[in-house]
Amino acid sequence: MNCPRCHAGLTPAVKRCGGCGFEMRQLVEVLGDDLVRLGRLTDRAHCLRLGDSRDLEECLEEFEVRFPQVFVAVYFGVLPASLSMNELTFWLLNHAAFDTDDFQRLNEFAMVLVIDPVAKVAALNVGYALEGALPQRFLMSILTHLRTPLWHGEYVSAVEEVLKRISRRLRRFGKRVVPAQELSPPENAEVFLQGSGLDRLRDGTKGGDQSATRKGGELR
Repeated sequence: MNCPRCHAGLTPAVKRCGGCGFEMRQLVEVLGDDLVRLGRLTDRAHCLRLGDSRDLEECLEEFEVRFPQVFVAVYFGVLPASLSMNELTFWLLNHAAFDTDDFQRLNEFAMVLVIDPVAKVAALNVGYALEGALPQRFLMSILTHLRTPLWHGEYVSAVEEVLKRISRRLRRFGKRVVPAQELSPPENAEVFLQGSGLDRLRDGTKGGDQSATRKGGELR
């Protein structure tokens, strides 16, 4: 994750940005430290028509069907001058309880897009688990393609552009082949069983009668 002010790289263990001195507590003092519920689509700016909301809900749902490990939250709101878009996305990734059907998914797999329809600007941020596929430089390049649709109030087109480019990137990233490990067969059955992960429920018997033996393709 990157610092919301100077964009320097941050890790979960780092509490203070070495580039500009930013600390999470500075945002906590303004926005609080409580968890907030955040749905897939939030329009606090009341800039979306009913049809627009339906189209965006459908787009977001289709995206999550294609990439079930990732979930997206799009927030439309008018921000005060004292709060930047990047600061809000950063705070949301750390304090939002995303409203999803799968409560086991963590914010590390979240993606937050914030759009201010008055300032006509947007910010995009992702959790730690997605940074390898979606680095900060790539996210910034996406935002450059939103200037025209945001200027004309074409919010559905803006969100669709984000999802299209991220989908293309994730598909490409997922096709990278990981070299297979070289495996050699075990020396014997005993060695195989030791590393097979098959735990015995009870001791087997060696020799003598078995409760069930295979004969002629049948159990007897």
